[in-house]
Amino acid sequence: MKGKLRKKSFNELMGGIGYKEPQDIPEEKEFPDYPEVSDEEADIRAQVFLNGSRLVEESTRKKINNISFQLNRKFAKGCQARELIESYNEMIGQFQDDFIF
Repeated sequence: MKGKLRKKSFNELMGGIGYKEPQDIPEEKEFPDYPEVSDEEADIRAQVFLNGSRLVEESTRKKINNISFQLNRKFAKGCQARELIESYNEMIGQFQDDFIF
């Protein structure tokens, strides 16, 4: 009978990568100086971020719905599974390219 399997610790599994013991938190005077940001400016920045997120989500939903519509239309026309898969892969590839570039 071969040797028994033993549970490895988290550190053994991770190989010491990632987690480091917390170091002493420097005193406030050691932090770099950052310009003060007013509440109004913080609100504007947050609103810009939220608007951008919403636009990206809407665009993504439209593209996914468009892909689904095109595949359903091809299926209704009687396309075979292979043609549908190739079409799907091509459209998804174009969709993923939008995120890469």
